[in-house]
Amino acid sequence: MGSVQDVQVIRSDIVPPWGGMVFGAPGIVDSMLQEITLRGHDVEDAWQDAVIKMEAADEEWETQHPDWQSSDCQ
Repeated sequence: MGSVQDVQVIRSDIVPPWGGMVFGAPGIVDSMLQEITLRGHDVEDAWQDAVIKMEAADEEWETQHPDWQSSDCQ
């Protein structure tokens, strides 16, 4: 996990609370890889679909937890 700041990757060991929806089993990433490998979906199309799902998971979680702030917020 991490972020990009000034063209540098800044590592963070803090996992976002919605990380389970993205990286869990079955998560968005696992489902994307299955779509590509098992069903032959185009990689770029599968990635774009996964990005939309990740953004929706993030927004949904944050809507349900409006007072949450990351512990690494500055």
